[in-house]
Amino acid sequence: ILFDGNAPLIGENAFDTTALTEIDFGTSVNRINDYALYNTGFETLVIPDTITFLGDHALSSCNYLTELDLGDGMAILDKSAVQGCQALKKVTVGTALYSIHRHAFKGCTAIEELYIPDLESWCKMKTDYTESNPMFYAQRAYIGGVLMEDLVLPEHITSFDMYAFE
Repeated sequence: ILFDGNAPLIGENAFDTTALTEIDFGTSVNRINDYALYNTGFETLVIPDTITFLGDHALSSCNYLTELDLGDGMAILDKSAVQGCQALKKVTVGTALYSIHRHAFKGCTAIEELYIPDLESWCKMKTDYTESNPMFYAQRAYIGGVLMEDLVLPEHITSFDMYAFE
């Protein structure tokens, strides 16, 4: 699938339960709505920086998805956005991510690696439940490409949201 026009979003249920394995979002898409890519056949998905919102269950139950790069523009993951992607092993988030809603990563128990661009952007992120946060499942977290073994907060970081490191 190629989005080559002026479509600003991928609508609700657009490719729900299809064998879709490849997509080119183009440069006009900025939003993936509810259930839009639910239960599709992606193994790897790189979301471009132009997309800022991933809707309710937008990528849920993608049983073959092993790698997900949310791009630097992704700001909001709605409730259950990636829920139940049981094969998901690697998640990369960008600097714009500031809100992860309830159960966004619930059931993504295979996550081995979480890549975070920097500690400051991670500490600004809001989550509302433990299973919202991919760190809840991740076996290893990398900040700026470096494995997080010890966490030392710089002086300029004076607060972080609940569940930030759960």
